[in-house]
Amino acid sequence: RVESIVIVQIDEEMKPIEGTEKEIPCDTVLFAVGLIPENEIAKHSGISFDSITKGPVVNENMESSIPGIFAAGNVVQVYDLVDYVTMAGETAGEHAARFVRGEKGENRFRVKPGENVRSVVPQWVTCENDVDIRFRVTKPIDKADILVNNIKSKTVIGVRPSEMVSLRLTKDD
Repeated sequence: RVESIVIVQIDEEMKPIEGTEKEIPCDTVLFAVGLIPENEIAKHSGISFDSITKGPVVNENMESSIPGIFAAGNVVQVYDLVDYVTMAGETAGEHAARFVRGEKGENRFRVKPGENVRSVVPQWVTCENDVDIRFRVTKPIDKADILVNNIKSKTVIGVRPSEMVSLRLTKDD
């Protein structure tokens, strides 16, 4: 029977900091961890998968490595907010409709994770639309300077591996 939990602060290496323990009385503990995209059907399609996110590699239109196959939401990566899932779904739907109408884009630029970046989505951009680049870091940083290929920069306070970071690039960027 659960009677309490003990929480503790951690350092940059994810190690407990001695003396920061705090006990909280409770009778229930819920865990939401290890979300993994369900991609059994997609695995048989021949599309490319990202080894970190475990989801399909997509461009900013949410189009996979095979033209005409679109993916969105937690099947691509585990998002922090349902709002991000909704936006990805709307983007995929809009561009799937454009694809069916013959308005096809081409992958032009690869988006690669840089120093201290664990995963990034989308992995490709066509520069046809504005795009939100979302990524996760490998280790916590109190003040992070984000630089995209000398194109755009942003400073973010308090980035953590458990929290998604977002940077908007316009098609003009």
